[in-house]
This record gives sequence, structure tokens and C-alpha cells, in this order.
Amino acid sequence: MVQGGVVPGLIQLCTKSDDNTVLANVAEAIGNLAVEQSCRNAILESGGMQPLVQVCSSMQDNAVLAAAAAALVNLRGADARQGIRRGLR
Repeated sequence: MVQGGVVPGLIQLCTKSDDNTVLANVAEAIGNLAVEQSCRNAILESGGMQPLVQVCSSMQDNAVLAAAAAALVNLRGADARQGIRRGLR
């Protein structure tokens, strides 16, 4: 998927759309891709973190916020996910 060029399209949707359903789905897709190191690198190299931060700072919809926050955690990698899991115990 990443090699097929999906990342720039997702990032563009994240910056251009004002539809909450689209934003939640895009953030979830980015987050799912970011679990894999090679995909995470492609997202970061394409500037994918800043649009997610922007969504988190300007959005009021809980579903969008949750998806964007989860994507940001996944972009931080396995260490961040482990830290969150420890904090939830």
C-alpha cells in the first residue's frame, strides 16, 4: 500500500477534509499503517505527523480525536505504545 502511494493521499485528506467521518477514517488508516516501521517512516517522511497534530488541536469530535491520538501514538513507535500500556495498568 505504501509503495502504491497511498500515504500522500491520506495526508492530503487529513489536511483538506472537514468531514468528521472522513477524518476519523483517515486518521485510523494512518494509525494502522504506522504500526509497521517501514510504513511509519514513509508517513513521517511525507509530513504525516503535523496534520494529525492539527486535527487534535482543532477538533471537537471524540471519534476523530481518538483516531488521531492513536495514530500519533503509533507514529511514535513501539516504545510509546508500551509506555501507554504501562500507564493504563
